[in-house]
Amino acid sequence: KPSPCRFTPSCSNYALEALEKHGFFKGTALSARRIFRCHPFGAFGHDPVPD
Repeated sequence: KPSPCRFTPSCSNYALEALEKHGFFKGTALSARRIFRCHPFGAFGHDPVPD
């Protein structure tokens, strides 16, 4: 079964990686921004956590 997430990595994996790389505050902000971009009319594809 394919993943319902529009992006790779999935939003949950993205959030974990963002928190590990950037800490609580910036990681949470990056995760929230990613979740708000996840909708039927938005982009899709590979979207890695920025360095």
